[in-house]
Amino acid sequence: MYSNALKHYLEFIKLSALNIPIGEKESESITINVPASEREAIIQVRITQKAFRHELLQKYKKCMISGIENPALFVASHIKPWSKSNDFERSDPYNGLLLSANMDKLFALRLHKLLR
Repeated sequence: MYSNALKHYLEFIKLSALNIPIGEKESESITINVPASEREAIIQVRITQKAFRHELLQKYKKCMISGIENPALFVASHIKPWSKSNDFERSDPYNGLLLSANMDKLFALRLHKLLR
């Protein structure tokens, strides 16, 4: 039931372990020994996701389903899953939904059932 929240929490813990604080320059904040290719990949994903979320916030300003207006509760959701998207689709705001965390989970569950 809480797997998406746990996934985000685990990502937060992983990035914290890599000393990548939210809101700072990602390229200057990794301080432990991580292979350069992995470090670059993590930085690029964070930069892309941050820009994607920002674009969705500018475009929609509230949860597209519930109407909640608190940005702290929003998840920048992909319609076509990240793992199945190309680089353009991963950052395309037209492949995105601005949803509250609970609506994001419901959307993901429903999409998962449809894709089976």
